[in-house]
Amino acid sequence: MKMSLSISLVILAISGVAVAIYAEQAPSNVPAPGPYNDSTMIQPRYGGVLTAILDSGISGLGAPQDKVQNIDYVRTAPPAMECLFFQDNQSNLRPKLAHAWDIASDGRTITFHLQKGVKFHDGTDFNAQAVKWNLENFRFGGPGGAIPSFLKTVTSYKVIDDYAIQLNLSVFNADLFNNMDLYPAMASPKAASSVTSPETVAKDHTVGTGPFIFDSWKRDQFIKYVKNPHYWQKGKPYLDGVQILQIADPVTRLMAFKSGQGQMIFRLTPSDAHDLETAGYKIILGNRPPTFYLIPDGANPESPFHNIKVREAVEYAIDKKAIVSGIGYGYYKVVDDFAPPGQTFSGLQPRNYDPRKAKQLLSEAGFPTGFKTKLMAPTTADRTALTAVQTYLKAVGIDATVDLADISRIVTITQQGWTNGILFPMSPTNGDLVSVSRFYGDKRYISAYVSAFRPSGWFEKLASAISDPNETSRAAKAHELLRMMSEQAMGIPLWTLPSIAAQDKTVHNLGWSQGMDLYAQWAEAWLSTSTM
Repeated sequence: MKMSLSISLVILAISGVAVAIYAEQAPSNVPAPGPYNDSTMIQPRYGGVLTAILDSGISGLGAPQDKVQNIDYVRTAPPAMECLFFQDNQSNLRPKLAHAWDIASDGRTITFHLQKGVKFHDGTDFNAQAVKWNLENFRFGGPGGAIPSFLKTVTSYKVIDDYAIQLNLSVFNADLFNNMDLYPAMASPKAASSVTSPETVAKDHTVGTGPFIFDSWKRDQFIKYVKNPHYWQKGKPYLDGVQILQIADPVTRLMAFKSGQGQMIFRLTPSDAHDLETAGYKIILGNRPPTFYLIPDGANPESPFHNIKVREAVEYAIDKKAIVSGIGYGYYKVVDDFAPPGQTFSGLQPRNYDPRKAKQLLSEAGFPTGFKTKLMAPTTADRTALTAVQTYLKAVGIDATVDLADISRIVTITQQGWTNGILFPMSPTNGDLVSVSRFYGDKRYISAYVSAFRPSGWFEKLASAISDPNETSRAAKAHELLRMMSEQAMGIPLWTLPSIAAQDKTVHNLGWSQGMDLYAQWAEAWLSTSTM
């Protein structure tokens, strides 16, 4: 069975990977073309250095096994470091260092077919042995750390030849494909195994196959990359270099962008993005936005939220559209269920704002005068949105005291549980199997929101979906899970929070598409000489 790789990642994540997947026919050293080109259709121009401005993230670099848990690495290393595949800005899974892969009908083996003629920046060969080394040495927290959950079902790696490696699995795990687009990035085993120091690890261990080569950096200030003249995609990259600046203060960062110190700026507030768009800059939204939810402690029999009518009342009580229009400037989107963005499930009616319905449900549940509870949120939460939620709940009788917690206490609460309260967290991407499993946990790694309500059979159904290699049946199982989440009001979806970036009109074909800053197609990007 052959399929094009232009398969939506949302569908991949929910319905999984087909029994066999192959890239469209293309030269072995060029990925199948993706839809990330801009609409100008202008001939790409060589030259120039693209400068991106971040709020933070330049505190650590090195090979993946050194800095796996460091989110800075994932944000700032991609110009030099590449993965086996990637997602374009339409959420399509696309080939990169692996030009194709296939999955056995029982899901117990996955074979990656690698690009030929690829070399690391140090001149060593990228091949199946290098992939095996990277996968075997990939750990959270560095050497000696924990094997990431998405690789725990891999029992062994078999090098078939220089350009094919087989992963043998104890059971198929759909999470694998939903993680490996970000890590592990392929590092030169020779370079990453070399002895280094904290002062030189960035230079010594940031040795990948990417279109740009690490040049220099200064912690918490900048990273510079220069063009890789021997990049495996012939004729690319177009840019002479990439520079990443860190400016922590939001006012200073915005002024630097406006003054031309960079062509791109990340982590914008909706109000700043609105001002820039009005001024003529191009605004780009991450295409896999996280989602804000309310998570009641429905698993506790003593809690009012154990009653589904109370959980439903919470959603009817909140005017999501009014809140979003007030804080999102059109960039936030209301979320009514747990379906992937742009999709819904037949027969599910949204619980639109209806305070009378909310009061009726509370009365039917035995709380005609309401009750007191807690609204727990991280200290970084949007206070305006939090206050609005609190106000809407109080209007129907749910008197919620706001409890702001630092990140360590929030983690403790989510992992150890809470009583008579509602969490106000931001979840991973809405609606795919990975999000579901991380959002509500499964038997392999239940790690968050332990007090959330889960109907009978939830864990078994989730485990069955994630381990099912058959695309059709996995889709049906995943849809059932997402439907259960909405029908049972396991959580109350509120709105998306896309990562917002802006660029001037000199930037072309960057293809930035994810909430993860600097996750882009750097080999394709180019700069024009004017804003046109």
